[in-house]
This record gives sequence, C-alpha cells and structure tokens, in this order.
Amino acid sequence: MNLNKSLSSKEDSGVIVFAYQNMGILGLKALLKNGIKIHQVYTHKDNNNHNIWWNSVFEFCKEKSINCDYDENYTHREIFNNIKNFKILTIFSFHYRRILPEYILELPLNGCINLHCSLLPKYRGKAPVNWQIINGEKKSGFTLHYMTKDIDEGDIIYQFETQISHDDNILSLYRKIESSVESYLNESIINIVIGKISSRKQNISEGSYYSTR
Repeated sequence: MNLNKSLSSKEDSGVIVFAYQNMGILGLKALLKNGIKIHQVYTHKDNNNHNIWWNSVFEFCKEKSINCDYDENYTHREIFNNIKNFKILTIFSFHYRRILPEYILELPLNGCINLHCSLLPKYRGKAPVNWQIINGEKKSGFTLHYMTKDIDEGDIIYQFETQISHDDNILSLYRKIESSVESYLNESIINIVIGKISSRKQNISEGSYYSTR
C-alpha cells in the first residue's frame, strides 16, 4: 500500500523523524519501503568515547538522499521553526535522546509516536534494555506509544513481548527486539502514519522509571 494512493489530495504530506542507532534506521527503512515522504530527519552525534556497535543514521540518510542534520546543532525552538511549515502527518521518535517540547508535539496531524524498548509502563526512562538485563528480568520487548509531555506515559499503540534467555546480554537482546520492530513497522507503518490505529491507556501505577545507567 502506497501513501500517495491513500492521500492523493495531500501529496506534500509526510513525516518528521528523530532517529538514532539501528532502531532509527529500521524506522526510516520502513517509511521508505512504504513510499512515505520523509521531510526531515534529526539524529545525534556519536560520542567517540562510547563503544559504537550501531550504524549511523546520518550516513544512511546521506546514502538515501534524505534531509538529515545533527540535533546538537539546534535548539528545539530552532527545530520547530525549521519544520513548522511542512504538512506533517506524524512525528516519529526512534531512540531519540531528548524530550520533545509540547510545541513540537502539537505539530503533526496524527500525533507524535515513540518506540521504547520495554513493556511499558515498566522501565520508563533511559537505557531500558540495559536495566532489564541488570535486574535479571525474564521478558522484554518494545512498545510503540503516543508521546506526551510526560516521559513514556502516552497511550500504547502496540506491544511485542520476547523472552530474555539466561545467556542474553544487552546486545543480543537488542538484536531480538530489532527483528520484531522491523517486522511490525514494515507491516503497520502506513496505518500509523495516516492515523488508522487504536490505542489504550497505560496504568502508570504498575510501572517503573529508570534514569541513565
């Protein structure tokens, strides 16, 4: 299914993507595969002090001729001014590390959507995969949810659960989650972009929050 067929009267409509690491690339690939226009991508600069095991969103965008810039070059107000005149159907956050302000969250027609690597409301916050391994959890997965001013508290669109085996580490668990994310987004991203999806509220009282590891 092609977006242009569903929105023939809105050929200038598209999405804004805030993306980093492999999850960001998976999201971008799903959008491209389904013919969805990507107005602009913002990503992060890598920290050379980190053990970098992921691929570069910036290099992927350069290869695919997608407009991309480093988030660190702008304030959020500058990003808002850069994107406010686009016809934005949805804003996606795939492993983006900053909290988007409400004035950006209010821009798209069909909401802002975040990919989070835990079964929300558990493990809200930063480094959820790391904390799940550290805490000896038996299951993990990912949650796609609407973004609000409160961190990882928006209504849930979809969850996928996977088991954490005895010999899993952070990287192997990421690989499991990446595979399920890729499969789901390739199938469902059109309906997400055009707003033909259902959602359910989180029960935050049953959840947990973790900060930087």
